[in-house]
Amino acid sequence: MRHNHDHRQPLEESSNGAVKPARGIQTKLVLAFMLPIACIVFLGVVSYVKASNEIIRNYEDSLMQTIQI
Repeated sequence: MRHNHDHRQPLEESSNGAVKPARGIQTKLVLAFMLPIACIVFLGVVSYVKASNEIIRNYEDSLMQTIQI
């Protein structure tokens, strides 16, 4: 007895009538996990740049105060 295992994605029709493959659950899960990760990475980069600029500014202010004494 043979089983026919068809692993092709089902097709769905787009608004213009063209046929395209439907998104599988794997694609949806990967996107669902990658979107928050991308947001966290972006937030980390922005925070790093802001903190770096503030540390440099504080260093320069401290240096100027030391020179004036």
